[in-house]
Amino acid sequence: EHLMSLRAIPNFNLMRPADGNETAACWKVALESKETPSLLALTRQALPTITPSIVDGDHPAIKGAYVLSDPPNALTPQHRNTATPDAILLATGSEVHLCLEAQAILAQEGIGVRVVSLPSWFLFEQQPESYRDAVLPRGIPALSVEAGATLGWSKHAQAHVGIDHFGSSAPGDVLFKAFGFTAENIAARARTLIDAKSTL
Repeated sequence: EHLMSLRAIPNFNLMRPADGNETAACWKVALESKETPSLLALTRQALPTITPSIVDGDHPAIKGAYVLSDPPNALTPQHRNTATPDAILLATGSEVHLCLEAQAILAQEGIGVRVVSLPSWFLFEQQPESYRDAVLPRGIPALSVEAGATLGWSKHAQAHVGIDHFGSSAPGDVLFKAFGFTAENIAARARTLIDAKSTL
């Protein structure tokens, strides 16, 4: 709930980077911000490097959200001539790499999903509508993945992997598995979301 509470503060930029490259880009944004307070929410565990290494000014994280990975073209018959993904996996921080793993699982089944890293809602909402629609196209189902409350995510996604209760205590890897923060569960939730859309 702390993440959503901070995002609700007007003119406050909460950034939750996915790796060291995003952290450097977000730190640069914070240092150069003259009228907006910034906060970086960092993880305690080691994370793989998964985002572009450009940190001097043009790292896509400075736009708040960006397409980290698109599926290979023509993964599914209905999209054989387009790059349209079947769904979007949208995540922040340490959950982004799990979405990349889920993307790989689904690709083996012929399901193409886009992975979007969203380190800063504040920065993303300042982008032109054309950019926001290019990252999160309307009509494509999206699944949010964040180790926090799902409140508020409905503005970007139709389904969620999150934590809407309080009080559990255990080692991080144990809790992540218990709460469904695994590539296998994310892939399963994405399948359910895609199936639900296909029946409408």
